[in-house]
Amino acid sequence: MQIPEIKKHLSIATVLAHYGIKVDKHSHIKCPFHKDDKPSCKIYPETNTYNCFGCGKTGDQIQFIQDMESRKLSGCSKHEALKIATELIGNKNINNTDAMGIAEKQGSVKEEDFETLFAKQKESLPRSPKALEYLKQRGLSQEIEI
Repeated sequence: MQIPEIKKHLSIATVLAHYGIKVDKHSHIKCPFHKDDKPSCKIYPETNTYNCFGCGKTGDQIQFIQDMESRKLSGCSKHEALKIATELIGNKNINNTDAMGIAEKQGSVKEEDFETLFAKQKESLPRSPKALEYLKQRGLSQEIEI
């Protein structure tokens, strides 16, 4: 599932409910990212975003997950937040692509190994003038591998 689809199918209300956070009648919550004695974080359900007027945290439902998980762990990457978001949706495989837009084979949940993916992309590199120009600008050669 690609990021826009995740955002389309996951409301900020679902994310807040997952973390046990209730929105008041004015669409405010006590901000979980700083000590907040009065609700200072505004929730915008129409855009699935939030903004805290106390600490300045702002973002969408994915950023909220990332911020909440970072409190529990010693940090949370966007990739980890996207995994949690996908779980909250219920792992609906809407169009059989992952967050990077790579198609899954025959509707299965099979992951393509990165070595094969890298080889395919490296093979197609000479056919992309834009990619070749990028390499040239960065002073990289086609032979370099990460």
